[in-house]
Parts: sequence; C-alpha cells; structure tokens
Amino acid sequence: NRDFVLKYRLTGARPQVTLLANWSGAAQVGRSGGAAATKTQDERGGHFLLMLQPQRQLTRAETAPRELFLVADTSGSMDGVPLQRVKQIAKLCLGALGPRDTFQVIRFSSDAELLAPKPLAPTAENVSRGVAFLETMGAGGGTEFAAALALALKSGRDPKRARIILFMSDGLIGHEAEVLRYLRENRAGANLFALGLGSSVNRFLIDGMARIGQGEPFVLLNSEPEGSLVKRLFELVSRPALTSISVDFGGLQV
Repeated sequence: NRDFVLKYRLTGARPQVTLLANWSGAAQVGRSGGAAATKTQDERGGHFLLMLQPQRQLTRAETAPRELFLVADTSGSMDGVPLQRVKQIAKLCLGALGPRDTFQVIRFSSDAELLAPKPLAPTAENVSRGVAFLETMGAGGGTEFAAALALALKSGRDPKRARIILFMSDGLIGHEAEVLRYLRENRAGANLFALGLGSSVNRFLIDGMARIGQGEPFVLLNSEPEGSLVKRLFELVSRPALTSISVDFGGLQV
C-alpha cells in the first residue's frame, strides 16, 4: 500500500560499468491450471541495460573543463525579483569557475545578445566584464526562446570541453512545443539545466527543456529562499565527469 524506496550511495574509487543482459530464448514466466505458461523473445531479440557510475569523489583534475553558457531571460515578465535573482545566481556561477573553464553570457527578450563573440577565460578582467554585462540587464520586451537557444547551441564548440547551459526564465510563452522541438533537434551534446524563476513558473516548459537537454529542472518561486537550490545546482554543473561517450558494439545489431 506504499512505494518501496531504495536509497544507495556510490563507494567506488574508480568509475564502474555494469551490464545486465536478457537474450533470446524461452523463459518460464508462470503456471495456469497446472500447465506451464512460457513466453519467448519476439523478432526484435533481447535487451540489455548498461549502467555507468562515477567514482565516489571527483577531484578538480578529474573533471572535464567546461564551457558554461548563462542564458538570462530579460523580458517584461521577469521584472523585479526574478531578474534580480538571475543576476545574483549568474554572478555566483562566474565566481565558481575554474581556471580551465570558459564562459559566455546571453541575454534575451525580443532578440538575443552575446557578451562576447566567443567564450571567455574566467580571468578577473573577463569576470568583471561579465558582471558589468549582467548589471546592465533591464526587463522589457517579448520572449524569444529560439534566438537564445540558437546562440547557446550553435556557437562554435571546443571538443575538449563540456558545454553546460544554464537557462534562466519564468517560461511564460505560448509556443512550448516549438521550443522543445527546436531543442530536441539541435542539442548536439550540450547539457541544459533549466531554472524557472518567478511567482508563476511554466513548469511544463522548464521540466521539458531540462529533460530533453539531459540536465535537471529547478524552480525558485519569489517567496522561496535560494540557498539550498543554488548549492544543488552548483553541485550538478560543476563536475562533468564523463564526456564524449561512445559505445563500440563490435558488429552487434542494436
């Protein structure tokens, strides 16, 4: 009459790989009236689960360098507390970058604008430049997600870096399906974390963007403290451990 909840923690000193396979053949699955009821694999064959788990602890040297793209919604509906929180969270993100990382800031409303032509190294001068760019943001205009996503997803990529996009918005638009379709077709290996801010966040859009973006959704209402959410967000975006993963099936038809 209630869920069974299993909690576990990682304890390995190195990344671990586990393969659980179920291949073609007959399997007895139950009995009815004394006769064995069996089920065989169909023409699709069997299936498997491949699980990759990181080590318990990651050092800075073991994580991949990042390209952190901060995308800030500055449309009229973000006026007040939501935009101020966007600025504060973005500043904290810039301050947490490591020397091997790079960053870019995008603000959007009726159009979209980049901080710089290409991602910047997190030097003191560049971080100050990013903070100044954030401070000039004012709320106004419409909400054109596609223009901002195009800049975040299609800007030149460094193959040695993990591109992480933090997309901050209240999500108040009327064409969610179009935005999700665009993200699905153009993600190209980037990981997108969606942060919904404001008093009435469009959770359908925020959750959908994070799911398709292989990230995680967050929602911060005006009345909620930001401390624990920001801490959790930083934990997720600061430690990319496995990048550019590929599987060689050795000729197996998958």
